Amino acid sequence: MVKPRGGRRVLAAVCMLFMLLLTACGEQTTAPYEIPDNLEQAAAGTVAQNARYTLEWDDLQGCVLLRDRATDYVWSTIPYEFYQTGDYNVDMLSQVRIEYYDMNNASMQIAYGYDCVEMGNISSAIDGDSVRVTYYFEEAAINLTIVYTLRKDSLEVSFNSDDIEEKGSTRLISVSLTPYMSAAPNAKDHGYYLFVPAGSGALMYTDNDPSGLSRNFSGEVYGTDLSRYVLNNSGDEEPIRLPVFGVKKGDNALCAIIENGEGAAKVEAIAGAERGGYSTAYSTFYVRGFANIEWDTGTTHNGVEIFQDTILLQEERLADKTFSVGYYPLTGENADYTGMAACYRQYLQGAGLLKKSTHKQQPYHITLIGGAQAREFTLGIPHTSLLPLTTFAQSQQIVKELRGLTGQTPEVLLMGYGASGLDVGKLAGGFTFAGELGNKASQNALEAFCREQGIPLFTDFDVARFNQSGNGFNPLFSSATAASTDNVTYYPLKRNVRAEDTEKSPIYLLEHASLGKAIEKLRDFTRERVSGIALSTLGRMPYSDHQELAYTLRSDVEEQMRETLNALREDDHPILLSAANAYAAGLADSVYDVPLQNGNYQAFDETVPFYQMVFRGTVPLYSTAVNLSPDAGGMLLRAVEAGVSPSYTLSHSLCEALADSDESMYYGILYNSNKQRITDDVAKTRAFFEAVGDAGIRRHTILRDGLTRTEFDNGVVVLVNHTDEDIVLDGTTIAARSFVY
Repeated sequence: MVKPRGGRRVLAAVCMLFMLLLTACGEQTTAPYEIPDNLEQAAAGTVAQNARYTLEWDDLQGCVLLRDRATDYVWSTIPYEFYQTGDYNVDMLSQVRIEYYDMNNASMQIAYGYDCVEMGNISSAIDGDSVRVTYYFEEAAINLTIVYTLRKDSLEVSFNSDDIEEKGSTRLISVSLTPYMSAAPNAKDHGYYLFVPAGSGALMYTDNDPSGLSRNFSGEVYGTDLSRYVLNNSGDEEPIRLPVFGVKKGDNALCAIIENGEGAAKVEAIAGAERGGYSTAYSTFYVRGFANIEWDTGTTHNGVEIFQDTILLQEERLADKTFSVGYYPLTGENADYTGMAACYRQYLQGAGLLKKSTHKQQPYHITLIGGAQAREFTLGIPHTSLLPLTTFAQSQQIVKELRGLTGQTPEVLLMGYGASGLDVGKLAGGFTFAGELGNKASQNALEAFCREQGIPLFTDFDVARFNQSGNGFNPLFSSATAASTDNVTYYPLKRNVRAEDTEKSPIYLLEHASLGKAIEKLRDFTRERVSGIALSTLGRMPYSDHQELAYTLRSDVEEQMRETLNALREDDHPILLSAANAYAAGLADSVYDVPLQNGNYQAFDETVPFYQMVFRGTVPLYSTAVNLSPDAGGMLLRAVEAGVSPSYTLSHSLCEALADSDESMYYGILYNSNKQRITDDVAKTRAFFEAVGDAGIRRHTILRDGLTRTEFDNGVVVLVNHTDEDIVLDGTTIAARSFVY
C-alpha cells in the first residue's frame, strides 16, 4: 500500500501508482525516435563580444568559452586546462547531463551531452549574442535545447521547458547544466576551493583525499521540498538558503547565481576527485514534480516488513518555464568568496530583492515562549491543555528587567501566544490569543510599553502549518497536494531518533491558493492589536502544491512572498522572518535564527559568513538561540565574527508536563537561569556592536585554522580566536575562545 500521508485521495494515489507499474510492465507503443537529417552547425569562432568579454563556440567539442578581454583568462563549459590537453573524460566533456525515467523497464537512467557531440547528434545556431545548442539524446529519445548568452557582466546558460521534447516512453526528471563550468584542478593550495551556500556558507578545498575518494555534496536550494515524503531524515543539517555557488582558482573566481527556477534546483559539488583530477560545483534542475512512495512488497525479512522506494512522476510539465544560471567572472582582490558575496548582493539589489530596512540592529534579541500543549489527567482521563509559560504581563516584566540589567534595548519576539501555544493547531494560532496568557488589556499594555520605550516588538503567526480546522481552513480540504494527489503532510520527529513520530497528529501545509485568504484574516486580527508581525515559517520553508501546475517545482514563491509583505505593510506592520531564504530575507525588516555554521556536512572544510556578507548592513540580523546551543560560547564568537547580534529563547516558567513535548527547547529557556548569561554576553559584546553599528562586511578572511578576520565597511576589524589556545598576531594577543577589535 501507499504509506498514508493524510486523509484525502489515498485511493487515487494507489490507482496512479498501480497504473504506473502496469505501464512499466507493458510494451510501449510509440513512434520510433528519429533524429533530423543534416543537422545545422554554427561555425566555430566568436559568437558575441562586448567591452569585457568574448563568447566563443567550438563546434567540434560542442564547447562554449567565455574569454576575459583584459586578462585573456578563459572560463569554459569544459575546464579550460583540460580542454587544452585534448584528453577524454565523458564527465568533463559533457556540457549537460540529464536524468530520465524509462517506463519500459521502470528504471532511472543518466545520459551525457558529450555522447551527443561524439555521435554528431547536436545542432547549433547563432542568435544575436547567443548560441543555441540542441542535444538529441538518442537512447533517451529526448531533445533538449540549451542557450548560452553573453551579457555585459556575465554568461547566462538557460533552457526553457517548451524546448524539451520527449519522443518515446521516457520522461525527463532533471537537467544538470554545465557540470564543469565552475571547476578547478585539484590542488593542495588553499587558493583553490569550491564555495557552497549551505548554512552560513562553506568552502570545499580541492586537495585530493588520501583515500582516493572524492568528497561529495548535494543539497536542494531552500531545503527539501516538503511536498515530497522524505524517506530518510539524515539529521539537522542547515539547508541552502541562497541559490548561489562558485569556484576560486588562484587569481580568478567564478560566481554562479541560479537566476530562474531556483526552487526546483539542487547545488551539487565534488571535491578532490582523483578520477579526472578536477573539483566542481554545479546546479541540477528538476523539470517535473514527483513524490516519494514506500510500496509494501508483501514480504518480510527476519520478521520485518520490506518496503520498496518508488518515485511517482508528475506527467505534466510547467509550460514556458525558464531555468537559468548566470556565471560572473571575478578577478584580482574580488576573486574569492567575499567577492562572490558582493556579486550576489549586487544581483539581489538589481532584482529588487534587497532593500534597506528602516530598523536598526539591536545588541541582542529575545524570543519569549507564551504557552505549549501538554498532556494532563483529570480524574484519570488524559487530555491536552495549554500550559501558560509566559503571560503578557510576565513578558513585559522580563523585557523591562533585561533592559535595566543590560542597559541595552533588545528586539523582542512573542512566539506561541495563539490558541495552541507553540504547538501546531489551527492556522495562525486560530487568529487569536490564548486566554490563559492574559486579557486584551495586558496585551495592549505590553504593546504600549514597547512602543514608548522604542523596543521593536513582533508577534509570530504560522500561516503555513496547521492540523486543526478553524476560521475557514480545514486540513482535509485546504492543504497542499503532493504529486501523488495525497495531502502534503509530515509528522514531528522523535527526539534523538531521526524518525517520524506517527503517534502524533500529522502536520498539514496550507494550499497556495488559500494563502491570500489567510493573510487577509491575519490583517483583520492584527490591524489594531499588533505592531510587528513575525512569519516564522513562511520565509524559510517553501513547498510545491500540485493542485495547480503553477505551484509545482516551488514556482511563484518569490511573487507570493512579495505580495504577502506588501499586504501586511499596508497596515504599517514591520516584518520579522526566521532564517529567511534569498527571495525573502532582503525584503524583511529583520531576520532572526540566522545560520552561523556551514551545515555540519562532513564534505566541508571551512565555515564562512557568506549569508551575513550578503545581508548585513541592509537587514538587521540575529543568531539562533545562544542559550540552546551545546557550545554557547562558540556560538557567541561566531555571531561576533559575522556581525550578528546574539539571540536568546526564554520563558517565565516551565512545567514537567512538557517533558514529552516534540520541542527540545524547553530544557534551557527558563528566564531566571539565563538572565545572568544574557547580561554577561551583552556586556562582553556591547562596545563591539556599538562600534560596528549598521555597517556591512567588506571582507572576511580565514587567517589560519581557528583564527578569522572580519573587516566592516566603517573600518572596524575584529579578530576571532575559536581555538583553546592564545594566539599572537602582529604583536596582538587574542585570548583563547575570545576576540579583539
